[in-house]
Amino acid sequence: MYIVKKYIIFSFFILVSIGEIIAQCSMCKANAKTAGDAGSNIGKGLNAGIEYMLVVPYIAAAVVGVLWYINYRKKNLDTSGQQNA
Repeated sequence: MYIVKKYIIFSFFILVSIGEIIAQCSMCKANAKTAGDAGSNIGKGLNAGIEYMLVVPYIAAAVVGVLWYINYRKKNLDTSGQQNA
C-alpha cells in the first residue's frame, strides 16, 4: 500500500510539472535562435550544457553499479570463506 501511495504522489508531481518542462524547452529554443541570428557563440555553450545534462545521469548510474558490484562481491567472498572454514 505504501508503494502505491508513493507512486501516485510521484505521478501527480510529474503531471503537474509537465507544463513548466515544456515551457523551458521553448525558452531554450527561442534563446538559441536569437543568439544564432545575432552571431553569438551562446549556442555552443547551450550545446555543452545539454551534453552535460545527458552524461551525468549515466555516470551516476555507473558509479552506483560499480559500488553495488564491489559490495556484492565482497559479501560473497566473506560468506564463501565462512563456509569453507
